[in-house]
Amino acid sequence: MNFKFAKALSIALICGIGWVYWPAPDPTLLSLRIGSKFEEVTKTSSYPVEKNSNPPRNDEGGFGYTFVTEPSVVIKFDAPRYGFILPPTTFAAIAYSEGKVSTIRTSPSLRTLSFSEAVSVFSSVQTQLQKGGWQLKNSNSWIDLSPGGIKQLHYQLNNDSSSHMRIVSLTAPGKYAMYFSMRRAGENLLGFDRYLVELSIGPDHP
Repeated sequence: MNFKFAKALSIALICGIGWVYWPAPDPTLLSLRIGSKFEEVTKTSSYPVEKNSNPPRNDEGGFGYTFVTEPSVVIKFDAPRYGFILPPTTFAAIAYSEGKVSTIRTSPSLRTLSFSEAVSVFSSVQTQLQKGGWQLKNSNSWIDLSPGGIKQLHYQLNNDSSSHMRIVSLTAPGKYAMYFSMRRAGENLLGFDRYLVELSIGPDHP
């Protein structure tokens, strides 16, 4: 057996055992929306926001950041009409301006995903957004998740050398704007392709 392949297989098996016997911890909650004050995010979240933040400065700009870098955190976008809840994540970056949430970036998974896993996550989030009243922007279209659409999506992500990504641009008119995407994220140690679902949310500008 090729030595490099054997080494990669051993590492993959060890990692696989880790996922079976050392599951991710119970998730904490990060509850926020665009415009939430830092103090409000801290109060309504079980995630230790202050410990994982550069708090907004008490100056005119009021800039600051909150980071998520380890499992497992559920992000709740707590807007009354356009709210949604994401699967647990290990990554999020929250920026503040004037002491309030200005942008949210996250990839709602604990690791890179197989194509079928990524489609499942994307479908769950897309359904919430559709039911919540988010609207398509700039002549976009929702991603077709019928069997034929999924097959076409897989082809696009693996054969479009310019991006390996599908993006849906959305708006909650007058309130929020979102880029919601799925992209190919390379390969794992055994050469299987991996994917990520990503969201970027900010204010809706005219």
